[in-house]
Amino acid sequence: MTYGTLDGTIAPSTSGTSKPAIVAWQDQTPTVDHGDPTSTGPAAPAVPGGGGAGGGGTTSVDTPSLSLFSKNIGELIKPLQDAQTRLDGMTAVPGGFAQAFNLRRQLVGEGGLQGSYRSVLGKVIETLTDVRNGVDKMAADYETTEEANTMKADAVAKAMPDLPGDLTSLGTSGAASA
Repeated sequence: MTYGTLDGTIAPSTSGTSKPAIVAWQDQTPTVDHGDPTSTGPAAPAVPGGGGAGGGGTTSVDTPSLSLFSKNIGELIKPLQDAQTRLDGMTAVPGGFAQAFNLRRQLVGEGGLQGSYRSVLGKVIETLTDVRNGVDKMAADYETTEEANTMKADAVAKAMPDLPGDLTSLGTSGAASA
């Protein structure tokens, strides 16, 4: 074969230089702290067990029980809000080639996992907030055992009118759009 002709080929080097050394890749991208991977997250609030006015290990629905339930639901909201905030701060820096750009788009791009998780967290926060507010309303409306005994099943629906829609929207949160 003739090198250096009009076909653009270049003659191989005859200087005897060796191939470059193989070295470990060193990532130059900034490191993002995503937290302790072994963290177990927030502790769940204690669940009452027969500690209401009924006592004796029986289930009772009274104002103190409703208030405790509302408080416990409220304790779940802050960790979810914190998770949503942390999620907003996460970024993906997979590299500068086609598959990496595709991966980044699937993770943090429009319709990606980050947005889907953010949507789900937002709807769970909204649902828990509505439940907490509704239970607070029931506890305020039925302050005495006598008032609580007059409570009808539709009292829950009246205290939490948004709950059915909130729960339905949770079933479609984060769903991939067609």
